[in-house]
Amino acid sequence: MGEVFDYVFYAFLDKLPIEFMYCEVVVTAPIGITFYLAVFGLMTRFVGEGELATRMALLEGLSMLLNVVGTAFAAPLYHAVDYYGVYAVNTSLAITATLYATCVLKEYPMWWTQGITIMAC
Repeated sequence: MGEVFDYVFYAFLDKLPIEFMYCEVVVTAPIGITFYLAVFGLMTRFVGEGELATRMALLEGLSMLLNVVGTAFAAPLYHAVDYYGVYAVNTSLAITATLYATCVLKEYPMWWTQGITIMAC
């Protein structure tokens, strides 16, 4: 959804005020928080208690490292393909990651493989 505001802003760059970009923050901030809550909550289902803190630290560190790497590649990519190219690369990588996570990753929670019942109905 945040990309929609970016596309509109850059399409009408000379007509919209810069304050229009605040719309993106209002939309994307809750998504980032929800993403980390979902990832860490899901991680508790797949990882045992003994290694949970290590996995969370690894995920957080990897997230920060990849943010730095992505930022480092952003300027050369912008010079090569301009604004629309950068957003096209961003969108295609997001779609690829989503398809990979939903179609390829097939981990099951520990309680699933050990036959533990979560709720007794």
